[in-house]
Amino acid sequence: MVTIKDVAEVAQVSISTVSRVLNGTAKVAPGKKEAVMKAVADLGYQPSTVARALVGHRTGMIGLLVGCLADPFFGTLMQGVERQACAYGLQVIAAEGHHDAQREEASLRSLIARRCDALIIHALQLTDQQINDIIGDLPVVVVNRQVAGMEDRCLWFDNFEAGYLAAKHLLSCGHTRLGWIGRDQDIEDNHDRFAGFCRAIREHGIARSSIAIKEAPGTAAGGYKVAKALFEEHPDLTAVLAYNDATAAGCLRALHERGCPLPQTCSVMGVDDVYLAEYLHPPLTTIHYPIETIGQTAVKMVNSFFTDEPLDIGHCFKPHLVERGSVAQLS
Repeated sequence: MVTIKDVAEVAQVSISTVSRVLNGTAKVAPGKKEAVMKAVADLGYQPSTVARALVGHRTGMIGLLVGCLADPFFGTLMQGVERQACAYGLQVIAAEGHHDAQREEASLRSLIARRCDALIIHALQLTDQQINDIIGDLPVVVVNRQVAGMEDRCLWFDNFEAGYLAAKHLLSCGHTRLGWIGRDQDIEDNHDRFAGFCRAIREHGIARSSIAIKEAPGTAAGGYKVAKALFEEHPDLTAVLAYNDATAAGCLRALHERGCPLPQTCSVMGVDDVYLAEYLHPPLTTIHYPIETIGQTAVKMVNSFFTDEPLDIGHCFKPHLVERGSVAQLS
């Protein structure tokens, strides 16, 4: 089946440009428009029924797919999306996929059925091909992932650098007896953060085999349960890096229940910098993930699909360290 990606490759333009030409939603240079239409004719491309219907009737609605509506991380993403959408006079309808391929697909199809003008999606379990097949010609921005053939419509975070920066900070504070509480799902974020963590310790001369490793669901409850087992097995750890702030919060509770003075006995770091991080006890040192800015940028990209406004953005967002009170400097 011929796809919009095939048309873009033959016409030597971006997928966004093909979408604009076919939907008639924005001005396109005559030369590019001609190349797109020729490619459409040569390939026998047929735009999807949903996309054709949307051309004639904009709903002013953006569909947003997130992992979990109750997760503070996704709450911050939704806040960024909603605020920017409001500035454009658009409404947002949200659905959750729970990092499960079937749930992600069902939620995407539900949003499409509600005639959303465009989608902003955070889907980690669907394959690149599945995403392309499901969305068809519908304008889409993919968050926290690079999808082959849609790179110009993707926004992502440097998770490798996040793990690397976190480990470097712990090492710079003198910590060498380290633990890692990762995610118990096969997701790229977790792999990249752990890879960055391992790069930093390797540069410091520490073997990966010396690291105490556990996996948790990525929630405070999961972090709490796993951290209790981790510290029972490895009471000599001086620092732990958690996959995210929620896991780190559970880890802090487990340490408090052991009667450990924090951070003197054991330091804890997370990744994300959700709004609750600074109100934990002690306030959590973490790696900032600019997810609200990414949400706002995603809406700006959606708006650019339907207007001729130029948009100059970066697609890869970088982390930075946020020092608070949960990491001790060892003498």
